[in-house]
Amino acid sequence: MIYDSIENVGNYRSLHPNLALALDYLARKDLAKLDPGQYEVEEGKVFFFIQDNLLSQERPERFEYHQLYADIHLVLEGVERCLYGWDKDQATYDADTDLGFVTCEKEIALPLEKGMAALFFPGEAHQPNQFGGGDVRVKKCVMKVRMAEG
Repeated sequence: MIYDSIENVGNYRSLHPNLALALDYLARKDLAKLDPGQYEVEEGKVFFFIQDNLLSQERPERFEYHQLYADIHLVLEGVERCLYGWDKDQATYDADTDLGFVTCEKEIALPLEKGMAALFFPGEAHQPNQFGGGDVRVKKCVMKVRMAEG
C-alpha cells in the first residue's frame, strides 16, 4: 500500500510498467472535469472510473481485495476515509470480476481528500467509501492498473 500526496506518486513509476502508464496519465489529465463513468487509458492495462459516491457511516465487516489489479483511489471533491486491513481470513474471490472479500483483524484509516492518493496492490485488503467527516458524498477516481497475469 502506498499513501502519499498526488504530487509524489510519480516517484513510484518504476514499480511496474502499467503503473507508469497510469501515473503518466494522471499527471497530464484533469479528472475533476470528467463525468461519472468508465474510461480506458490503455486496453488490458489501465482503466478508471469516475464515481459520485454516497459514503458509508457504518463500520465495514468485509474488506475487498483484487488479485490482478492494483487500485489507485483519488478523491476529486469531498473527503473520504479509506481503510487498509491486514491479518486476513475467510477469503472469497471471483476471478471473473477480480474481486474478493476478507475479514481483517487489524485496520488503519487513511483520510483521502483532494491532493492525496491511496494505492492498493493486488492482495491488499481495503475498504473505500467510508465517511470522512465532511459531506456524505464524494466525487472520486478509482484507477485500475493491471499488475499480474491471470
